[in-house]
Amino acid sequence: LEEYIKAANAGAGDRFGWSVALLGNDFLAVGAPREDSATRAMFDNSLADSGAVYIYERQQDGWRYRAFLKAPSPDADDQFGYSVSFGDGVIAVGAPFEDGDGDGLNPAHNNNASDSGAVYLFRFTNGVWDGGTTLKSPRSSVGDRFGWQVSLSSSAETLAVGAPNDDHN
Repeated sequence: LEEYIKAANAGAGDRFGWSVALLGNDFLAVGAPREDSATRAMFDNSLADSGAVYIYERQQDGWRYRAFLKAPSPDADDQFGYSVSFGDGVIAVGAPFEDGDGDGLNPAHNNNASDSGAVYLFRFTNGVWDGGTTLKSPRSSVGDRFGWQVSLSSSAETLAVGAPNDDHN
């Protein structure tokens, strides 16, 4: 089956398709790390390169748009959607240019560590992609780019995260 998919709010330079992931034959995630909307409203283009992920569900007649994901606190140049990976009912989304200096789960949102990076987890619950749990490196620092690549195990119990510029011992 061959099909062409394009974002409803496609804009020049969004890089729709930069990252893609499949969850079995049911869901397709497409990252657009340079998408510019500030909210899930999708059409405002007021937050340059904040990034987005589009979720499609397979129907009998092809892929149908299902959800538009944004970081819980989107910010310019975070590039949410740079990497994507599915596990069992969970999607991990990398934003390697996110600027927070917190660490661990759901740290306070700030812009004190340029390009430290973050990963966001969303769970498919009752037909909706919920969540937006934020995960930061245990030692988040400037330029780490945590979230450059993400890979969830099929059971969604294990997450591997790339941070190519991490310089900790």
